[in-house]
Amino acid sequence: MGISRRGFLKGAAIGVAASYPLFFKQKAHAGILSSFGLPEPGKYPEIKPFKPKVTHNWCEMCFWGCGIDVFTENGRVRKIEGNPYHPYNYGKVCARGNAGVMLLYDPDRLKTPLKRVGKRGEGKWQKISWDEAISTVAKEMTEIKEKHGAKALALIPHGTAGHAAKRLFDAMGAKNIAEPSYSSCRASRLMGWFGTYGRDLSSHEYYDIANSRYILLMGRNIAEAVMMGDAKNLGVALSRHAKIVCVDPRFTKTAAKADEWLPIKPGTDMAFVLALINVIIRDGLYNADFVENYCYGFYELREHVEKYTPEWAEKETDIPAATIKRIAWELARYAPSSVVIPPRRTSRYGDDTQNARAIAILNALLGNWEMPGGYYHPTKIKAPKAPLPKLPRIKNFERADGCGKGSDFPLAPSSFGRTNGLIKAIVEQKPYPIKGLFVCGTNPVTNVAKPGETLKRAIENLDFIVTVDVYPTEMCLYSDIILPASTYLEKYDLKAGGAIQPFIACREPAVKPLYDTRDEWEICRMIAEKMGLGKYFPMSMKEIVEYRISQLSSEEQKELKENGVIVKEGNPYRRARGEKIRFSTPTGKVELYSTLFKKYGYDPLPVYKRPSFPPKGSYRLLFGRVSAHTHARTQNNPWLHEAYSVNKLWINKDEAAMLGIKNGDKVVLVQGNKKSPPVEAYVTSRIRKDCIFIAHGFGRFSPFLTLCYEKGASDGDFASEAVDPISGAYAYHKDSFVKIERA
Repeated sequence: MGISRRGFLKGAAIGVAASYPLFFKQKAHAGILSSFGLPEPGKYPEIKPFKPKVTHNWCEMCFWGCGIDVFTENGRVRKIEGNPYHPYNYGKVCARGNAGVMLLYDPDRLKTPLKRVGKRGEGKWQKISWDEAISTVAKEMTEIKEKHGAKALALIPHGTAGHAAKRLFDAMGAKNIAEPSYSSCRASRLMGWFGTYGRDLSSHEYYDIANSRYILLMGRNIAEAVMMGDAKNLGVALSRHAKIVCVDPRFTKTAAKADEWLPIKPGTDMAFVLALINVIIRDGLYNADFVENYCYGFYELREHVEKYTPEWAEKETDIPAATIKRIAWELARYAPSSVVIPPRRTSRYGDDTQNARAIAILNALLGNWEMPGGYYHPTKIKAPKAPLPKLPRIKNFERADGCGKGSDFPLAPSSFGRTNGLIKAIVEQKPYPIKGLFVCGTNPVTNVAKPGETLKRAIENLDFIVTVDVYPTEMCLYSDIILPASTYLEKYDLKAGGAIQPFIACREPAVKPLYDTRDEWEICRMIAEKMGLGKYFPMSMKEIVEYRISQLSSEEQKELKENGVIVKEGNPYRRARGEKIRFSTPTGKVELYSTLFKKYGYDPLPVYKRPSFPPKGSYRLLFGRVSAHTHARTQNNPWLHEAYSVNKLWINKDEAAMLGIKNGDKVVLVQGNKKSPPVEAYVTSRIRKDCIFIAHGFGRFSPFLTLCYEKGASDGDFASEAVDPISGAYAYHKDSFVKIERA
């Protein structure tokens, strides 16, 4: 595969087997209204009463899992509304949640199992039966296991779709499993919080925004990110006149809702936070009771931050010293109902774990742990479990991704794995050969830095690739077998969740599967049967759900049937109620001075290291989310595509004028010999002069994603491959320097 990046991206467009009409191209969208049971323009049928059937579900257009009610009439899903009883969203649903209807009815969906008949990347497939597809997967995986051992098989899963695949791999004794949500997103925040409090913030962050009186957002774009519950709670805080300060190089939609926007110099967040800590300790503004009873290492911290003055930080961050002092006093004034919120995606500059540590320490000084308006304790709920056999125990498994004890990143949790480390191991075939890759519910092409240079080298070394997905993504182009998954509106499930109020939620199909698809559990169950591992999948997902519900009390069963969710009273503020709490750290306290980090040779206190800055004539490329899309999952959704069809390049108006670029001009990103496709310039004063921004998830090259094909530019092509030295996660922005030219 000695091809250029452009050849790699364009390879899929060579052709589709003429005998196989699975994908419909653009013409299918022309009749989408009639296929959805709606009138075409100019045709107005008689209006009839709407008498829908309502089923309960939770949304998977992102990973928050909002409770939804699905309205179906005559076998067609007509609309989606938020479930008013679900504690994640209490009846609210975003644009993406509404557009779940079009995930179900998108004509570009995968509809049947496929077998590759051309070269990898050509996009030539043949329709095959489920039996042939499953038999092929089982045969290939078994042969790889017998020849190279179970460690030669790797899995990249994401979301609830990946749970079944992880069970399948555990049954096989294969532990090379890596989730993109770690190394591409939350890893450094996880490690920073773990090194301070002995626990993670989890996917559903535990800050009590709705009751906060002062909210300092450190690069957290709540209004446009994936969390509907957080966005709702931010609105509640606004209605209660909480003060919101947004620290971000770009004036986001969240900044537009804030009282104050601080356009910080990219990569200097830790300097700002350390200066806040300096003022809070120097001026005696910290919560002395919490520090004395629950914190370890205060005196070491006090000495450490003496040099990080507001005046010093002003030179690093471009935020005035007077502003830093004022914000420190304001945080303390409203404590413990004030909260400092880190970014969700912390794969940024390479010091991200220590930056998260600094933010965690600042919160501890405010004494807001398990206090209203600060951080709450998620109450768990016991939900009945299905009688599934225990999985075999795997001891002393040598992971390939660099996670766990004795590895390059000993604190990185093996339960998540490092996608970047796994792909590197496949490229180098070290510390041992990896020959089989199973991808479930994700598209590694869009979360790997420099995919045209890195991923294609990994693909060359793999004997077999299988992808399970709803859409024909870019990863499908390089897969040998493609297994079409049902959407969340077509399957069963049950889950327990922890929040301020714990709950049990059910999922029931709104319609039968529209095409020849299967849910991920059934897919893995069929593979397990073929591999002689069927005992680990003795029940279908429907049977599992029915059994678990049968173990509930009659009152709980009634509540679940009527409301779609069982909600219990929680105990989120144990400390506020006078309960004694203990932290899962080596000292049992909040470690301002981390003994865990010290043990493994890392700085026990956050040390600021000045980042590299763009050379003259270049800009730091920033990327992030927009409110209409989730990662790279939704760009082909017809409704969301209409709302946000292509990413634009944000550039400061003064820089644009110097380059002779006007609003709407076509420009390209340049990095060495690499150039992006032309994108439209968005000239604005809402971004700093030293950086540019594009929305993530565009620049797609699967021609079977007919709406988003070749729309916009891919941030991954220009992102840094650097890693955080503690978490092992990507540092996408570390040296992501680009030039801008007119197209």
